Amino acid sequence: PAVPMDSEVTPPAGKGPTPAGTAAPGSAPAPASTAKPKVLVTRDTGGLGPKEPEVPPYTGPIELSDLSKGRILKQIEFYFSDSNLPRDNFLATLVKEDPEGKVEISVLSSFKNIRKEVKKEVKRLKVEGRVVIPTGDSVECKEDVPENVLKAVTEALSQPSETIELSEDKRKVGRKDGLKAHDAIKALTATIDSRTIHVSPIPLTVSKNVDMLKRCLQGGKEEDAPEVLSVRFHHKVLRK
Repeated sequence: PAVPMDSEVTPPAGKGPTPAGTAAPGSAPAPASTAKPKVLVTRDTGGLGPKEPEVPPYTGPIELSDLSKGRILKQIEFYFSDSNLPRDNFLATLVKEDPEGKVEISVLSSFKNIRKEVKKEVKRLKVEGRVVIPTGDSVECKEDVPENVLKAVTEALSQPSETIELSEDKRKVGRKDGLKAHDAIKALTATIDSRTIHVSPIPLTVSKNVDMLKRCLQGGKEEDAPEVLSVRFHHKVLRK
């Protein structure tokens, strides 16, 4: 016979589906599950996948190449140069606070360009482990700079230089002329401002090659051409 809509149909005994969690008549009850729930281990930063195995820190020596040592020396010479120091409030403050006008190498080792150079050399050496150089406030995290990084940077700064020198304990570095007084830095700033020019526009292809731009501004390779000490780009140009 036809069954009216919305009416309830009761299946014959022993037929039809068995409600979930119950046993069919005449059968033994299903044993309770003893399996432990699966737990997905994820990264600490958001849980987007399996947790990667931690790589132990590398504490062995970092043998910098001569080319890398030269780049580190040149970069720190620039930090203390006439063209940079007066405009670098952070570094100038550290110089004025130190009796000898020097800055701890552990502070400089956490600067972006120095970190980048050291990490590149570590990658080249293919060492087992990783080297973590702290970021953030360079003064606050100076104690966290690995000892092998500190030794590598100090070795690079031990090379002969016309403008900078190490302290006697080789824990600091600064200008040879001992520039540290506020009046001296202020006077140097005024001199630099009087010798600075603004050039615009500059093609992006040229802005990626500082040496090429220096040659253009110096008028080629003429011996009597004025020396360009520093080239700075607006931050908007560097982001393109």
